[in-house]
Amino acid sequence: MSEGTRIETGLRRPSDAEGELLLCCARTNLDDDTTNRILTLIREELDWDYLLEAASLHGIMPLLHRHLAALAEEAIPPAILARLRNDYQTNARRNLTLSVDLIRLLRLLKAHEIPVVPLKGPVLAASVYGDLSLRQFGDLDVLLHERDVARAKDLLISHGYRPAFEMTPAQESATLRHHCEYLLVSDNGNVIVELHWRIIPTWFPFPLSGDHLMTRLGETSLGGTTVPTVQPEDLLLILCVHSTKHLWTKLSWICDVAEVVRANEDLDWELLMSRARELGGERMLLLGLCLARDLLGAPLPEEIRRRAEIEQVRTLAAQSQQLLFRDRPEGPVGYGWPGYFERSRYYIRAMERLRDKARYCLRFATTPMEEDWDNLKLPDPLFPLYYILRPMRVGRWFPRWVWQRLRGTTPAV
Repeated sequence: MSEGTRIETGLRRPSDAEGELLLCCARTNLDDDTTNRILTLIREELDWDYLLEAASLHGIMPLLHRHLAALAEEAIPPAILARLRNDYQTNARRNLTLSVDLIRLLRLLKAHEIPVVPLKGPVLAASVYGDLSLRQFGDLDVLLHERDVARAKDLLISHGYRPAFEMTPAQESATLRHHCEYLLVSDNGNVIVELHWRIIPTWFPFPLSGDHLMTRLGETSLGGTTVPTVQPEDLLLILCVHSTKHLWTKLSWICDVAEVVRANEDLDWELLMSRARELGGERMLLLGLCLARDLLGAPLPEEIRRRAEIEQVRTLAAQSQQLLFRDRPEGPVGYGWPGYFERSRYYIRAMERLRDKARYCLRFATTPMEEDWDNLKLPDPLFPLYYILRPMRVGRWFPRWVWQRLRGTTPAV
């Protein structure tokens, strides 16, 4: 990126400068061109309050602090610099505390012979960003075999955790069959643990589970302790599928992909693409790589760049860029979050296989979700009725969605 080049973003307010500055700072290391562009942007009239709020919401506040404090500390209003430094230090302390909690959690599970591997969070910060303080994360994600979920949950409950949401036995059983995670909260409310047995709910056709991933693990160091970790090829798949589920509306998710690529020069691209095709996630992987290259300059092999240029990937990338800095109705900074049908259209476009598109539509229309349980509370003996009520509920939404689209009141994603 040359000094005179402006990065095209979806920023809607108050100008493009803040969005471009966030993109320039959303990386661990800067090249000369990006450094010069940051110095140029700092001299513009910036909305600093917006910039700090957006950086926090997008999960890149530590990176913003790192680069602005190093390059242009004297150009930042003192009150803004103090807020930025305070937020950075608060995040660093929390990350350190969560890292200690994670190591303690891993030791507890290992002592009870429950194999587990940490995902994202402290391990991603330490192994990819090279510094625990440079990434924002708020919970601890661990991956385990489906057969061990109940034992792990009971063990953590006996050691000071409680379910984040109260569920009946029938709801817990449905969660295990259809969903991908179980949330637990420490008694003091400071730590959230997500037990994952698959990467994505079953209604999203991507059959990557703990049983598959835990057959090929590596190791990394966290706080002087060696902990297991997924291979970088699998990590990229996990990041890209997870972020596609959330429409890539958070800049830190794109930053994660870019940093994994930069930190692993020996990535087995052939293996990565082969696994993605096998699992039906090639387009989602290419979408993440496309965004990481276009917005954050991630280096990609020529063959991967060529594959990412297909129309379907470029269209999805443009839609996600449009959403990145989109305002939400209830506040000045945030992400416009489309409704069910808009998200579904996006998901279907992100799937390359016809059978996956059909399966998604079927499961979306028939698989009860938490909002169905909240909308109508049925006793466990009547739980099968949810499978009848779900299609009726979806069918009721559809005409309203069509009407809103015709009137132009529903975001077209």
